[in-house]
Amino acid sequence: MSEYITVISAKRVRGGVVSVKTDMDEYLYAEIKGLLPRADGRRTGSTDEYRHIYLNPAVAESHGIKPGARLEYEELTAIIEESNFARAKSKALFLLTGRDYSSGGLVKKLCESFPRGAAESACSEMLRLGLIHEEDFGRRLAEEYICRKGMSRRHAVIKLKEKGFDGETAEALVSGIEHDPVESIRRLIAAKYKEIPSDAAGRRKMYAMLYRKGFSAADISAAVGEISYDE
Repeated sequence: MSEYITVISAKRVRGGVVSVKTDMDEYLYAEIKGLLPRADGRRTGSTDEYRHIYLNPAVAESHGIKPGARLEYEELTAIIEESNFARAKSKALFLLTGRDYSSGGLVKKLCESFPRGAAESACSEMLRLGLIHEEDFGRRLAEEYICRKGMSRRHAVIKLKEKGFDGETAEALVSGIEHDPVESIRRLIAAKYKEIPSDAAGRRKMYAMLYRKGFSAADISAAVGEISYDE
C-alpha cells in the first residue's frame, strides 16, 4: 500500500525557496532527510508537529505543490531530487560568476550544500553550457604556483588536486610549465635566510624545509652550491 503525504501549506520564504509543510510522520521524514540539502536542516522551521521541506519555486509550481495536494512517497522523493538539481544549478551559476572552478572543485563546493548526485548533475550542466574553462583555469593556476609562488612541481600538483583536478590532469598541467627549480630554491632560501646556515643543524633544518616543499636533493644541492659560490 502506498504512503501518501498531504501538503498543509506552501509559501515562499527567505532564500528563494518554497517552504512546504506536510503531515509526513517522523519515520518517513527520517527516511527522506538524507535527500534534503544540508542548508535545509539549519532552517528553524515550525515548532508544531508538521514536517517541512524546501523546494525550488519553479519545481513546486510545476508539480502543483499547494495546500491539500496529496503525494505518494516515491513522487515526493522524485520532486525533491528535481528541486535539488535546480537549486544546485542555480548555486553553480552564482559561484561561476565570481571565480573559475575546476569541475572537481565545483562539485566539492556544491557538496557543502547539496547531495552529491545533485552537485554532479549541476556540474555536468555547467560543462555542457561551456561555463567551466577547466584547461585554461588549470594552466593559470599551474603558472601561478610554479612561476610566481616558486613551488616545486610536486607541490604544485598537490595544490591543483586540492582545487579539484584529478592526478593525471594535474601532472599534465604542471609538466607543461617551463621553470628552473634551482632558481625557485634560490629565491626561497633568500627569502628565509640572510645567509646559508653554517652549522650542521641549521643546514639540516633548511634542507628538510626544502624537501617538504617537494624539491629534489639534486636541485637543492645545486642551488646551495650556486649560492655558496656566489658568496
